[in-house]
Amino acid sequence: MTYFSRLTDIITCNLSDLILRSDDPREAIKMIIAEIKQGIGSAERSLQTAERQVRRLDHEISETHTEIVRWDTKARSALEDNNEGEARICLIRRKESRDLHAGLEQQKQTAITTLQHLQTTYKALQARLCDAERRQALPDHQLTTAQILGTGLDDNITATTDQEEIESELSLLKREMGK
Repeated sequence: MTYFSRLTDIITCNLSDLILRSDDPREAIKMIIAEIKQGIGSAERSLQTAERQVRRLDHEISETHTEIVRWDTKARSALEDNNEGEARICLIRRKESRDLHAGLEQQKQTAITTLQHLQTTYKALQARLCDAERRQALPDHQLTTAQILGTGLDDNITATTDQEEIESELSLLKREMGK
């Protein structure tokens, strides 16, 4: 039995409900973790593809910028040679390059938005995996506990946690509380 058909299913699921509905909670959490890990692998591949797309668009944008400058230079040179026809053709090519450049810039913004969305999804999947792994380490009667605090399991901060961000937030919280 599979628990998830999409990555968003992993993020939006209620682990406690999934575990409660199963005949064997231990086996369920084991399968859930395996599916989450598969989802993380898929998300990693999507992230890599999105990162390549942004780099490719950066390269193409740079090339079109070079073309714009080249056609502008040629148009000026043609005018210096009193060749208006040639200058006109160069200006048409420059306009085409500018239009392409604008389209590529728009595509890059879309690719960046997609990349940011995938990064957020990836972090959410990692957080869900951490939650499931903490549950897996609990005794059977605590498997469905919605929040796992004070179990000693939270002391093992994983590599997915941004330690600097957590420390900064802790300092801010201490200041707010006057400590």
